[in-house]
Amino acid sequence: MATDNPKVSGYVPQVVYDQLMQFKTFRGLKSVSMAVTAVFEEYFNLQKAPIDADHDATASHLETLEGKVASLASTVAALSASDRSPNTLPNLAGIAEIFD
Repeated sequence: MATDNPKVSGYVPQVVYDQLMQFKTFRGLKSVSMAVTAVFEEYFNLQKAPIDADHDATASHLETLEGKVASLASTVAALSASDRSPNTLPNLAGIAEIFD
C-alpha cells in the first residue's frame, strides 16, 4: 500500500511486541502501523487516530456481552441467595435466551 507517510523502523523486546499486538487487537486496528501510530499519538498528546467501523462493531458487541454477563450475575446471585430447595429456585426457563 503506497503512502506519503515517513517510514519508522526498529527492534523491540518480545514483551513490548506482545503488548503492541494486544493493543492492536483491543483497539480493533487493522495493522501494526496503525497501532504504532496510535501509541505515538497518545504518547505525544496528538489527535487520536480515527477509529474504524470494525472497532465500533467490536464496542457494540462488547456492550451486548456485558449485558449478558450482568444478567447471568443476577441469576447467580438469586441462586446463591435461595435455600436451593426446588420450590424456591428462580425460574431459569429463559436463561438460554441470554446466549441467542
